Amino acid sequence: MRKADTAAFVSDKAVLLVLKQVSEAIILPRYKRLSDADISTKTDANDFVTVADREAEAEISTELLRMLPGSRCIGEESVAEGRCDINSSDADYTWIIDPIDGTRNFVAGEEHFCCMVSLIEKENPIRSWIYRPLVGDAVVAGKDKGVSHYLPTGEIVACKPRWHQNELPLLQGTLNAMGFDLTIREQVRNKLRGLKGRFHLGSAGIDALYIALGQSDYLMHSKLTPWDSVPVELTCRELGYHVRLAPDETPFHWQAKGVLLAASTRKQWQEIADFIWLEIT
Repeated sequence: MRKADTAAFVSDKAVLLVLKQVSEAIILPRYKRLSDADISTKTDANDFVTVADREAEAEISTELLRMLPGSRCIGEESVAEGRCDINSSDADYTWIIDPIDGTRNFVAGEEHFCCMVSLIEKENPIRSWIYRPLVGDAVVAGKDKGVSHYLPTGEIVACKPRWHQNELPLLQGTLNAMGFDLTIREQVRNKLRGLKGRFHLGSAGIDALYIALGQSDYLMHSKLTPWDSVPVELTCRELGYHVRLAPDETPFHWQAKGVLLAASTRKQWQEIADFIWLEIT
């Protein structure tokens, strides 16, 4: 067996079992039961981290490294704490881990949070898993293999997003301005507030899951990190969406910074980009 073939032996069900077990042992027992001592902040007052994030990431990392010997892990909390360098690479395969995506919702006792894992071969994202602990389901994407919905019953269903050809005001999706430069952020926010059909979930993974399950038409993330953007981009791309960095249509890279925009067609993508960026000074 060639070294390049080893990732083919990573089972989707095995990864999801890890996420399920960690969720049941570490995450869900803390849901709506966090004390003040269990919560702290990172980059700002709204950037939360909890004891559940840290413990879940450690356990998920251990299991994934055991599953694929010789791989390495990049986790959101290990990067935040300076224990991991995104830019250094000494392995053919890299796991990217977001133990709780939507931590702010988790802290508030709201439903929109998930666990996200993705696998990169060299520089190419090849698989991703988005798991909802409260529901027990997952959306799994594979490079050139499409997207599947793993139901709590064990059934696996191919995802087929809706393909509405309506004009932008008649579509529904998630857009946020948090990562825009401060010089234009308020202008962008004012535009987004006036867009009928726009809603906010507070979790990049749940945004992508909504598209995979046919519950929304587009998404935009303006504060890119690998643990958020890699599974979101791969999921949308494998659904046949037009996914690029906006507004210039730059191809995505897993270490990219900027604004990630996904829409079902290039025409819709451009319409959203024009809506946001035209007349912005």
